[in-house]
Amino acid sequence: MRLRERIRELTPRSTTWKTTSDVVEEINEVVRGWGNYFAIANYGQTFRHSNWFTSCRLRQWLWRKHGNPNGKHRRWPDKLLAGQYGLYQLPGGIFGKG
Repeated sequence: MRLRERIRELTPRSTTWKTTSDVVEEINEVVRGWGNYFAIANYGQTFRHSNWFTSCRLRQWLWRKHGNPNGKHRRWPDKLLAGQYGLYQLPGGIFGKG
């Protein structure tokens, strides 16, 4: 899946010097474009899986940037990624939007 490859390109370990808002903005641009391209067909399950992958990948990037002994999901739950960081989710997303 090309979306996954592109998200991986945007969140490598070597980019932890970037601000979180810059990385989220880049991710959102890619996800929105991909979602708009495929919005004609019914891709509910694919969109949900893509949302899951994107949030996991951002959470992993944040963990590398800031570290956390308590775990990634406890410090950066899905609602925080969407609310505070503004991570865009495709329709039918894991955050209850759309």
